[in-house]
Amino acid sequence: MQAVITHPDGVEEGLSDDVAQKLIATTASELGQVIRNTGKLTASERLNIYGSAYYARLIECLEASYPGLLHALEEEAFDALAFAYLQEYPSHSYTLNELGTNFPLYLEENRPDWDDDENLRDLPDFMVDLARLEWTLGEVFDSEGDEGLPLLNAEDVRDMPPSSFANATLKPARSLRLLTTRFPVNVYLQAVRDGQEPPYPTRQQTWMAINRINYEVRRHDQSQTQFELLQAIVDGNTVAEAMATVAERVEDVEALVTDVQAWFAYWTSAGFFTGINYETPS
Repeated sequence: MQAVITHPDGVEEGLSDDVAQKLIATTASELGQVIRNTGKLTASERLNIYGSAYYARLIECLEASYPGLLHALEEEAFDALAFAYLQEYPSHSYTLNELGTNFPLYLEENRPDWDDDENLRDLPDFMVDLARLEWTLGEVFDSEGDEGLPLLNAEDVRDMPPSSFANATLKPARSLRLLTTRFPVNVYLQAVRDGQEPPYPTRQQTWMAINRINYEVRRHDQSQTQFELLQAIVDGNTVAEAMATVAERVEDVEALVTDVQAWFAYWTSAGFFTGINYETPS
């Protein structure tokens, strides 16, 4: 029954699929011998009810995972996309937490060619970015967090000798994710959550860090320089190496040093790091 009603092409195709046939070898005309007909419904019609309910539930789960995208597309268009997605990426996991994993990828792979329409050409990219943000938020919420573990604090950094800090590497928190988007989808999503009716935003590159503190998912907008420095540190570079990657295109290096001090104070207070490794100068 499970193999038949969960088949992405419907009950009829599911019945003839190898998976179902290996369990119970039967045909559509013989189905009544396996699933009882009733006075009003055939066995196939009864299974179709379960099949429709199965996909309706999966679509509801996708709506819950992507409320911002649901708002942007409206229910009819979203549900049509969600159903098409489930045909291409059917659920194979025991948990519904993984159901929407490939939805941003599906939107990218099936991007409509609206480049000749000035009013629509940016819409597919916006939808992909919004889906990426919403899935990342869900991923962080469900991730292995750092609750109950010590986090790096500002005092740990402030008391270090400058030479030691420059040669240090920092351990990022397990929940920390870095995301860059082509549209300010964070602002759009927050407006939707606040009950507003925001218009589709115009193209504008944005950078953000996302983490979870005390089981609360938090979003942190970053400047491009902040983001690139943070990314270099998360990638395992020393503080000095990370600084070198951004200092090349910064005109005022002294101002950058001052900014970096403020950034590290914010990052540590926000729980971005759980430890620091450095060698004490001899």
